[in-house]
Amino acid sequence: MKLGELYQFQSEIYGYGNLWTKLERIVENIIIEELDKIGCIQVEFPKIQPKKIWKQSNRWNLYTNQNDIMFTVANNLGEDGLAPTAEECAVIFGANRLVSYKKLLAIYYQIGEKFRKEIRTEVIYLDQELL
Repeated sequence: MKLGELYQFQSEIYGYGNLWTKLERIVENIIIEELDKIGCIQVEFPKIQPKKIWKQSNRWNLYTNQNDIMFTVANNLGEDGLAPTAEECAVIFGANRLVSYKKLLAIYYQIGEKFRKEIRTEVIYLDQELL
């Protein structure tokens, strides 16, 4: 942050300059080359996803109403959400391409920015005397 290459706009919201951008690209290219070597398939899923695919997985209310995690927007085309995960899209994408066991094993990956306000599993600490 002292170099002025990383700027914090507010808590957990950053922008970065030339140095970070170049470093990110170098690391990303190394990762892509290694994953390509073993036959992985790079994909890009949308950041804004339609409500209907989240309703299919029964997670729309969980991420919007109950836990206030997903940012949503509604317009004349319907309601969409800024997805904190690509799982819904990955399932649909895979289901449409993996129509036969002969197409397995397929490993898809996506590299990109995301926000981290996800539902996390709760950690339960046990009393040491019970162990």
